[in-house]
Amino acid sequence: RHYVHSMCTPTRVSVQSGRLPVHAQMTLKNPEEPSSGMPRNMTGIAEKLSSAGYQTHFVGKWDVGMATHKHTPRGRGYGTSLCYFEHKNDYWTQKC
Repeated sequence: RHYVHSMCTPTRVSVQSGRLPVHAQMTLKNPEEPSSGMPRNMTGIAEKLSSAGYQTHFVGKWDVGMATHKHTPRGRGYGTSLCYFEHKNDYWTQKC
């Protein structure tokens, strides 16, 4: 069984949703498109942990969608986040 995909978005969706990439998201789309990232009808791990009383924080590359506020870390149940949304980030030039 494989738990990662050759592209970053399906793997990140898999980690957030607990589902294999084939059941969640198999494409690498522009993160600003509503159909990119984790589908809105899926519950993420932060939503479950928040409802159980845990504090949730996200740090790093999001790449699980950003078309609307509901696609962002705060919309997915994270209390705080320090992240970037694009597929890549150049640490030398500080540009996406």
